[in-house]
Amino acid sequence: MFTIQFIIYYFVHIAKLNNVLFLHCWPANSLFQLVHLAHNSGIFNQFLDLNASFSQAEHLQTQLVNHELIKLGIYFDINCDQSNEVLQMANIQSLFNDHYHWLIIDRNFNLKQLRERFAEALLYVNSELTYVEPQANLSSFILYDLYNKAKHLGSKLNITIDQQIVCNERGCHVKRYLSDLHLRLRLQNRRYFTDITLRVNAAITAMPVDSPEEQIKEFLSSLDDIYKDSYARLGYQTHQVFKDLLDCNFSFTFRDRWTDSELTGGLIGDLINGSVDMTTTAFLYTLGRTKYFRPLTWHSSFRSVCMFRNPRSAGAELRVTEFLEPFSWTVWLMFSALLLFTGFLLWLTFLLERRLNRASSMETSLLTSCLLSFGAACIQGAWLLPRSTGGRMVFYAIMLTCFLMYNYYTSIVVSTLLGAPPKSSIRTIQQLADSNLEVAVEPTIYTKVYVETAEFPDIRSLYLNKILNKDPKRIWLPSEQGVLMVRNHPGFVFIAESASAYVFVRKHYLPHEICELNEILLRDETSANTIILKTSNFAELFKLCQLRLLETGVHFKHFRYWVRNKLHCYQSNVTVVVGLESAGPLFLLLLMAYIICLFVLGLEILWHKPLQFAQQIYNSPQLIYHQFVHLNDLNWEHLEQRYLDHQQPTLAIYVDLQCERSEALLKEASQSQLYNQHYHWLLHDSLSGFGFYQFFAPFNLSVDANVDYVKQEVRDNGDTNYAVYDVYSNGNHIGGKLNITGNYEVNCNVTKCTLKCYLSTLHLRSKYGQREQLRDVVLRVATVVTQRPITWSPECLIRYLSQDNNTHIDAIARFGFHINLVLKDILQCG
Repeated sequence: MFTIQFIIYYFVHIAKLNNVLFLHCWPANSLFQLVHLAHNSGIFNQFLDLNASFSQAEHLQTQLVNHELIKLGIYFDINCDQSNEVLQMANIQSLFNDHYHWLIIDRNFNLKQLRERFAEALLYVNSELTYVEPQANLSSFILYDLYNKAKHLGSKLNITIDQQIVCNERGCHVKRYLSDLHLRLRLQNRRYFTDITLRVNAAITAMPVDSPEEQIKEFLSSLDDIYKDSYARLGYQTHQVFKDLLDCNFSFTFRDRWTDSELTGGLIGDLINGSVDMTTTAFLYTLGRTKYFRPLTWHSSFRSVCMFRNPRSAGAELRVTEFLEPFSWTVWLMFSALLLFTGFLLWLTFLLERRLNRASSMETSLLTSCLLSFGAACIQGAWLLPRSTGGRMVFYAIMLTCFLMYNYYTSIVVSTLLGAPPKSSIRTIQQLADSNLEVAVEPTIYTKVYVETAEFPDIRSLYLNKILNKDPKRIWLPSEQGVLMVRNHPGFVFIAESASAYVFVRKHYLPHEICELNEILLRDETSANTIILKTSNFAELFKLCQLRLLETGVHFKHFRYWVRNKLHCYQSNVTVVVGLESAGPLFLLLLMAYIICLFVLGLEILWHKPLQFAQQIYNSPQLIYHQFVHLNDLNWEHLEQRYLDHQQPTLAIYVDLQCERSEALLKEASQSQLYNQHYHWLLHDSLSGFGFYQFFAPFNLSVDANVDYVKQEVRDNGDTNYAVYDVYSNGNHIGGKLNITGNYEVNCNVTKCTLKCYLSTLHLRSKYGQREQLRDVVLRVATVVTQRPITWSPECLIRYLSQDNNTHIDAIARFGFHINLVLKDILQCG
């Protein structure tokens, strides 16, 4: 009587769903009342009559299975004619999961029949199936919760009475709770897996995988030698607490690797083929795995590093500017100018004192005064002082200034020496692959597979340059041996996972040695997550349990013990030793001073030979024979007869494109076919307003043309830049296009011109080496055929000339034809 009100009340207030599929066998008047109430309650609904005579399979597949909703509510009348077919389809399609909320009403309720009907049904721990027993007056309804924790693991059907709902004309309400299901969430009521054995796999690489199971479990449960299988033992021990949360048992499968590829082999292969329910080890959640797996929770950080000790040997790179860095170049220049100015003032002071009192003052040169000023800058005092009060005030002022500068300088130098030791310039994997450093790798499975199979260019380069074809005994080293090699041999690189390598770094390294370590990430530091199949019905329950381990700190307690991902560098323990890399610049400066002194001495020796010295500097100029023509008074016939009909191998012609008649000159030259190897044209565009490409595109340029187009640009500092472009065409009359290629750029000032830069690679090849390919033209070729009718079609004649048999027929013509085919391939033309 009140069944319809109960259905609407259940989906709106208890299930809290607004998308419902009704599988019914009701008369039309009842259906109309249901539609009206569903519309008023905001429910989107669809209906399928299970008593219809035609097959419902196609409709069920469309509306029940292939929906894209997060969760679909299903009302199912189990007393209809085709109800058994619906249950069978739900079992086959595995529809009793958390994407469907089933409300099944049985007007002929029988508990025994209910058990028989659902004993073998594929119910799961996340199934949402409510079975309803209507009372005789149809105004009271008793709800039962049905689920099966793990049917495939031998679990039994669980039927729990829930509550009683009473309906009348004013609405429906809960009359009483018949159990404590309402006090907890659905999964909290089902979270204990007592007497159920879950199938779990784990990875182990520190011992043979075929070892006795008890021996493997004892190793995974132990707390010593934390560098062995750190991640596997972390996962195993945290999952022991996980097992206690579920109150279940584990059946283990042990593998010797995580995976063979992204989705096959090892632990991940067992997950995909469904042979295990979960894995104790975390994985990197890559793009390829997103299609099949979902991450549950964070498990650990994954950090692979390339470590090597900072080189501090005599062969280290000398920092030449070590003692110039305390001051900027501006400060050095101003200080030098101040010393020179002070030296000049002292020289004037000594000169004035000498003129006023010759007997008491000695003759002093400008160089001597500058040396006194320089001695004051070095806090060395002075052996000669001015006698006048003004002169001494100048000297006191420079001494005070130099004293302050000296204290600034020494403070900065000392702080630099006491600072952190300089790190290596090798910062990337590619730089490491290109260096001369020796490399070794920790032979853990995941590191070894990544180094050998990763497709990233820098990793491939590292593998090919440092690992491939090398002695395996020196490449694949245990963690402790590799870390000790890094400590004892600066410049030796060891690639390892931080969780295993940092244990031995802390054990064997002194604090200052830790500070000298250089680290390069083998791959970006990422997080490893516990993952599970998207189709797994345990996913949500497992996620809740994993989150509880995280929130209570149990997981982090194990993580901090098993994974060491940080080293501490204490700068106060660093012993400062000034090596050759720091003191070397002093010796270099001394050597440079000796060289400068010898150079000055040589200048003094050669000073008496100015003519010979000048001849060594200036070269005799090259003679250029030139003539000038004013383009504004151009007469082409006169120009052609007098100048262009020359007998020289090549004539250079300069044309100013800003002249009025320059375009007429260039057009006449094109008609006269003067753009060839006998004329070298330099076309100067000083205002960059000449539409060069549009103007020159139709010109008759040949492939051997020597045409340079110059664009001028004036800089703010007064210099002028000239960009030179090489211009040619493969043959305008046979389809060739104009080609303009940047060649080089020249910078000119009032004194000279210098080559600034090359704009392309033209300078690396000859002119014809640059233009040897004629892809955009079709050459016209003539040949002779005497033994075949000339009236044949071109295709037949070409096929005849291409044949290799009967070489005595038209031998010369066919020989030439074959030679030209090779020439065509060389030129890459048509």
